[in-house]
Amino acid sequence: MKSYSVKRVAKQGLKKIVVRGQLNGQNIYMKQVILSFFLCLLISNAAQSQSCKNLPDKFYSYNEAISSIQSATFKTTDVLPYGKSSWIRRANYYSCDGNLGYLVYETDKGKKYLHEKVPIEVWLEFKNAIVETIILLLNKNSKTEFIRSIFFKNDEVTNLTNLLFESKNKNEWGADELFKFNIFKDDEESQLLNSISHSKIELVNEVEFSLGITPYDKAKGHTTNQIENRVFHSTEKLSDEYVPLIAGKNIQK
Repeated sequence: MKSYSVKRVAKQGLKKIVVRGQLNGQNIYMKQVILSFFLCLLISNAAQSQSCKNLPDKFYSYNEAISSIQSATFKTTDVLPYGKSSWIRRANYYSCDGNLGYLVYETDKGKKYLHEKVPIEVWLEFKNAIVETIILLLNKNSKTEFIRSIFFKNDEVTNLTNLLFESKNKNEWGADELFKFNIFKDDEESQLLNSISHSKIELVNEVEFSLGITPYDKAKGHTTNQIENRVFHSTEKLSDEYVPLIAGKNIQK
């Protein structure tokens, strides 16, 4: 007659059942790995990778929102190329319909930020943007009317030993409708532009504008390679979609 003693052993998250028994004077060792653990794991992963359409409208915390978005499946996903920014460690775009989406980015200090309903055109502009660096040194106790400023062009060699600053009236910055820190125009240009703005006739109310055909546009998703190689241009009519391209040089007085 055979006798059995059953031991359950949990090791590394796997349930192992060891069955020991004697049959005809011989020890029988049988090991069976329960696959239910893997099944639960697959079900858990499937639950976490939910469709973007099932995301809730509200979340209990900021971290929960980011975690839920990053684990969901989207129609369109994109990532900011490595090294594109000096202060953004990573940035991702998630869109459920290919038009609006979530923008999640992390700074070099480890802080994460989330923006919703971001148009894909804005993301592409953000991703492909070429920006200039500005350094502001602020002193809240300063009562001076003018601010010293200096700028260098991207291809200009910077000489830090002989800096020539220009004076800018900070009241003009405060009066700007868009609150722009304009360091590219001097006082004479500012006065001229201000006089024009006060006695202006807006051209948009007098004439009609037409941009015409824009074959290439980064905001529409065209790549740099497509734009540089003019892949949609042809010297002959390849299909009914091709039409003559009339440029300014074709218009004569």
